[in-house]
Amino acid sequence: MDNKAAAYDGIAQEISRLKREIGVLHELVSHHQSQAQSTQSEIQMVQKRIEMLRDVSDNHVRSRSKCDGIVVTDHAVIRYLERVVGVDIGAVKRKISGGAVVKCAAAIGDGRYPIEPGVKAVVRGGKVVTIIKYDEE
Repeated sequence: MDNKAAAYDGIAQEISRLKREIGVLHELVSHHQSQAQSTQSEIQMVQKRIEMLRDVSDNHVRSRSKCDGIVVTDHAVIRYLERVVGVDIGAVKRKISGGAVVKCAAAIGDGRYPIEPGVKAVVRGGKVVTIIKYDEE
């Protein structure tokens, strides 16, 4: 092979390598754009939740004088947190009843059992009846 042919072959290989690199870079850009869109969607959802909570707060302040005497049940609060705010109530229950609480309550019975640093679950009659912080004992 003469020098020109070798040079052309080297250039062709370099062009192929650069094309592959461009393809990889296009994939990376696409992936990052997808992540950016997902993050933007999450930001918009959080902004909507914040706005809803502000509206609820503002409406509560404005309508308080009109609605004095109405009782909001714990069930209503839980459903609001679940359906409007987006709290996963099942995950909260799993967190509270997981790990040591179940084992300790099964072995010892009623009592106060740690569920995370600074927090205990109070068990009575095989049920978690409340959650307390260590400083509330």
